[in-house]
Amino acid sequence: MRKEKSCRRKLERVVEEKLAISKHLRIVVTTLKAEKNAMQQGYKQNPESLPCDRETFMYEIESKRAEKRIEKRHEVEFSLKEKSESHKMNIRKELRDIAPLRETMEKELEHVGLVLKKLDAQTKEINLYRKRRDKECTELNNIVLLKNLGGKAEIRETMGTT
Repeated sequence: MRKEKSCRRKLERVVEEKLAISKHLRIVVTTLKAEKNAMQQGYKQNPESLPCDRETFMYEIESKRAEKRIEKRHEVEFSLKEKSESHKMNIRKELRDIAPLRETMEKELEHVGLVLKKLDAQTKEINLYRKRRDKECTELNNIVLLKNLGGKAEIRETMGTT
């Protein structure tokens, strides 16, 4: 029951609003037609005013277009300026973020350089050790060879006497 009454009231309100809008639209249409007729009568009575009114109308349209172009240009300039500022801020932020990474990388490169120098020194030391060892090995081989030759000579001497 309540819903039906509520719906009826709403329906009545909608119908009333529709009638009011229709009445208002009829009045507006009638007023516009009257203005149109008055303008037509004015142009019939005074045809010289038509070119003047046309020029005024065209001037107003061109002025509005020029204003819109100027407004649009200002909007674009403002937008570009905002984007430029935002871009500059992002670059500054990225540079601030990069600075510590750069310092860390420089320290690591310095450390790597030191390690490479140390490895180079160790490589040189190992090469010197190898040369000494090869030299000693050659000397030992020569001594062994001489002893072998000397021992064979002694064996020959002892064999020759027997």
